Amino acid sequence: MLCTADGEERAWCHRTYMFLARTLAERGFAVLRFEYTGQGESGGAYEDTTIATRAGDIAAAVKVATDRTGEHAPALVGARLGAACVLEFVRERPQYPIALIEPVLDTSAYARNLLRVNLTTQMVIHGQVVQTSEQLLETLASGGYVSANGYRLSHKLLDGLERHRAAEQLSGFQGRALVVATPAARIPTSSAEIVRTSFPPFWKEPKADMTPPKAVIEAVASWLEQHAERSAQ
Repeated sequence: MLCTADGEERAWCHRTYMFLARTLAERGFAVLRFEYTGQGESGGAYEDTTIATRAGDIAAAVKVATDRTGEHAPALVGARLGAACVLEFVRERPQYPIALIEPVLDTSAYARNLLRVNLTTQMVIHGQVVQTSEQLLETLASGGYVSANGYRLSHKLLDGLERHRAAEQLSGFQGRALVVATPAARIPTSSAEIVRTSFPPFWKEPKADMTPPKAVIEAVASWLEQHAERSAQ
C-alpha cells in the first residue's frame, strides 16, 4: 500500500508513485494508492486534518486492501511526511512491514519550514513580509489559518507536527522495516535496513526533468520481493 507525501510534495511525488505502483504490479504485487483527506480527489478539508487523521486514512485504506486481497498485514510504503504517518499507524502494529522513502523524522522542523514558505510567498507577492512569524502564530492560535503552497494550515496540524516523535517511533519499531534515504539524511539507530543512495528530490519541483528515481523504485521493489519470499517459507 502506497502512502504518499503531503501537501505540495504529494503533487510532485505523483509520477514517481505511479511508476512505483506499476513496477510492483508488474512483479505480481497487488497495489493500492490513495489520497489523504482533503487532498487530491478525496473529500474533506485539508485544514481539518492532523497526523492522527492521516493515520486513520491509512487504517481505512488497509481495510480496503485487506477486504480485496485477504492480506491482513499489507506492506506500507511511505514517502516524506507520509513516512511519519506510516510510523504513527504502525506504532502498536509491528506486524506491518514498512518501507520509508526519505522520511520526515523531524516533523517539528517540517512544521517550521511550512511557516517559512508563507513568509517567502509574502516576499514574492508583496515585496516584503506583511505578517511576521509571530503574527502568523497568533493567527493560528486564535483559530485562523495560514496558507503554505495553497494549503490552509491549522493550529492543530502544526501543533501535532511539533509534538510528533517520528524518529523515536522508528527506533522503537519492532517489525520489518526499510529506509531508503540520501547520504545526508539523518536516520536514527533502529532495526531497519537502511539503503543509502543518491537521488533527486522527487517531492520538489524538478529543476531538470521528472524522471522517477530508478534506484529508489528498485530498492523498494526488491525489498518487498524479499519480504514476500520470507513470508512464503
